[in-house]
Amino acid sequence: MSKRATIQDVADYLKVSKSAVSHALSGRRRVSPELSRRLNAAIAELGYKPNFAAKVLTTRSTGLIGVVVNELENPNTVTLLNELSRELGKSGYSITLCLCESREVQEGCKLISRISNGMVDAIINMLPQLTNEEVLAAAADTPVLTYRRHKHSPIIVDYGRGVMQALDYLTGLGHRRIGLISVVKLCCGDADPRETAYREYMIRKGLLDPALIFPGAGDNASGYAGTASLFTLPEPPTAIFAGNDLTASGVFQWAHDHCRRLPEELSVIGFDNSPLAATLYPRLTSVDIFAPRIAVHTARVLLSMIGRKQQEVPPAVIHPELVVRDSCSTPVMKNAVQTEP
Repeated sequence: MSKRATIQDVADYLKVSKSAVSHALSGRRRVSPELSRRLNAAIAELGYKPNFAAKVLTTRSTGLIGVVVNELENPNTVTLLNELSRELGKSGYSITLCLCESREVQEGCKLISRISNGMVDAIINMLPQLTNEEVLAAAADTPVLTYRRHKHSPIIVDYGRGVMQALDYLTGLGHRRIGLISVVKLCCGDADPRETAYREYMIRKGLLDPALIFPGAGDNASGYAGTASLFTLPEPPTAIFAGNDLTASGVFQWAHDHCRRLPEELSVIGFDNSPLAATLYPRLTSVDIFAPRIAVHTARVLLSMIGRKQQEVPPAVIHPELVVRDSCSTPVMKNAVQTEP
């Protein structure tokens, strides 16, 4: 096995001092374009790779942001991670993923505590079971944000607006029996704001039937199980409002397995307008919460905490918009109120 090239080898190759190479690599001092060109050529020739541990000791920075997630199934999660990576990359940071599939608070705190020992420069917590206070305690002195639930320069999503647009659209098509599959299990013990807005809307319209609400976990299985449950009702829904697009995919799957035509026999609306919405068939109508904007704001707030520059980042207010595609239509008679034969 060949010996790994060191910074001294690079300096000897260029016939310059070790400190000159070190300064050039760290960017602490300006070097001539010619030396920079020769340095890059020497690194490529010798196969030199900076020692990560030594760099951390010198700079007091890993250049890494830890993102703790509980799943990678939801396309919206992937969208958020991509946008976070792009935005943080503009400041020279890379993200490293930490997957915690356990829903136990203790396990989540243990993982955050483990990576806050110098492995990363900051942490973004996306575990729904942990409160902001629990995360701050586990992270100790490492800067940390709990995604969409942090108090510093918060993100405010107007769920009521998004839900109202979805339900206005469905009632405008003639639907009165509208089921909801919520994502309450992703809300850290709090009420799902989509369900709260749904109840308020349906009460105003005189259409609320609590039996049409199924508490889900924000996944495909919840969409399938929720639809199955709703269709055991004496008067099943003619439309289903899913708490996110992944849940809606489970509704689609149940409809396919039970020969229910979409949207002729069942209309479906999702929430978050993830990449999945445009790939389902029929293409899913969904409420866009502008995930890239949320990711950019999250990254900027975290960077202001890392820099300790007391730079104020104003709160972000997200106004969701309904994106109409092909998954909704007027209800057919057999699912509507029956008339006399």
